[in-house]
Amino acid sequence: MLRTAIFAMENLLLADNTTITQSINLEHILLGVGIASAIFIPFIFFYVHKTRKKVVSETTKEVQGSKHAAHAEKIKSDIILSAIEDGVIVIGADKVIQVFNGGAANITGWLAEEAENLEYRSVIKLIDGKGVSYTDKQDPFQNVFQSKAGHRDN
Repeated sequence: MLRTAIFAMENLLLADNTTITQSINLEHILLGVGIASAIFIPFIFFYVHKTRKKVVSETTKEVQGSKHAAHAEKIKSDIILSAIEDGVIVIGADKVIQVFNGGAANITGWLAEEAENLEYRSVIKLIDGKGVSYTDKQDPFQNVFQSKAGHRDN
C-alpha cells in the first residue's frame, strides 16, 4: 500500500533562475483536514444544538401563550353566556351540544353539564302549538345542518 502520495507538484522559479520542486504530501493535507474538522465540528454541533434549543423554547412559549389566551377568551365567553338570560346553545357540525348556558338550562330543565356533549335531539324536544313533535323538515336545527345556512323563524 502506498503510504505517501504526491498531491501536487509545482515548479517555482526563483530570482536567480533556479527551480525548486515543492511537493505536498497527501498525509499532511489529510492531517490538516482532520485537525480542522476536530476543531470546527464541535462548534457546529454546539451552534445547531443551541439554535434548536432556542427554537423549541420559543415555540413552547408561543404554545403556552396561545393556550393562556384561549383560556382567557373561554373565561370571558363563559361570563357573557352566564349573564344572558336567553337560552344559548352551540351545536357542532356533528350535532352534539358544545355550549349550553344557564338560560338554556332554565328553558329545557337540563343542567348544562348533563346537556353538553349529547346529541341535540336527546336534549331539545321541539313541539308545535298542538303539542306535536317537529318532523325533520320542520326542525330549524336540521334545516341549518342540511342547508349550511342560517335559519330565522319569527
